[in-house]
Amino acid sequence: MIYFVMFAQLRQFLDILISDFLHIFMPLSLRTSGNYSTITRDKRITKRYNLHYLDGMMLLNGKKILILGFASKRSIAFGIACSLAEHGAEIVLSVANDKLAQRAKLDCDHIPDLSIFTLDVSEEKNIEQTMQAIHKDHPIIDGIVHAVAYAPKESLQGHITDNLTSEGFHSSLNISVYSFLKIAKYAPQLMPNGGSMCALSYIGANQAFPGYNLMGIAKASLEASIRYLALDMGKYQIRVNGISAGPIRTLASSAIGDFRNMLDHSEKNSPLDGNVTIEEVGDCATYLLSHLSRGTTGDVIYVDHGYHSTGALSVNKE
Repeated sequence: MIYFVMFAQLRQFLDILISDFLHIFMPLSLRTSGNYSTITRDKRITKRYNLHYLDGMMLLNGKKILILGFASKRSIAFGIACSLAEHGAEIVLSVANDKLAQRAKLDCDHIPDLSIFTLDVSEEKNIEQTMQAIHKDHPIIDGIVHAVAYAPKESLQGHITDNLTSEGFHSSLNISVYSFLKIAKYAPQLMPNGGSMCALSYIGANQAFPGYNLMGIAKASLEASIRYLALDMGKYQIRVNGISAGPIRTLASSAIGDFRNMLDHSEKNSPLDGNVTIEEVGDCATYLLSHLSRGTTGDVIYVDHGYHSTGALSVNKE
């Protein structure tokens, strides 16, 4: 019996030693590429590399995640969907209309077991009907990602009061904020075992940026909603958090009048090189939707290469 225990301990020690050795001496390009981790999950759970110690990296294996707001391969929702699927999650996607549903089928054809629903978040009745339809097909959801935002294009040009209308204001907050609150109403039903909700924000929620205008007001309201939902959803073991991503070139961001300057300014004043990618935001969402974030709620995590942390006019990167 003593020899058996000693053998088991020795085997465990060797496993750790070998895994550390591989991590240290494996080329950096391989360690930082998508090929290093388990990529595809098609019930076969294939691996790009036969490294058994990587099995534990499937953070969301067996989990179902609802993602709202897919628009194209350039959208943050797409980056999140890919990262979650890479870690074993089954993806339930909602899109605004049938045209986007067809695009999602093409763009996301590499994601196994994908379910797609059409959802117009501006219509309260449609939210109710779609949530019930999702619940019927998927009785247990483990996470919800809200990647939906809208402001009239003209409201993102010039000064904040230049093109502001009551209709545009209400439409922006209805789609960008109220839809998140309304969907949260169904979260306890969709996630009877608890889970995690995540919404996308931007630093313009608490700092003023030229041209961001009405969208900044909507994001500020969204971040307040995250905190209040976290307070109320805790009793259902549902965590509610946000990701404040740096500027990313998407179809939605192209409507912002001064967006190119926002990109340049962020890149020049961030401690880390380059601008943020949808893959980096996706990996943060994977953390927030996995058990690793089980002690985190009511928070907004910045994924902006450190831009929010510096007050420097220009970061010296030499």
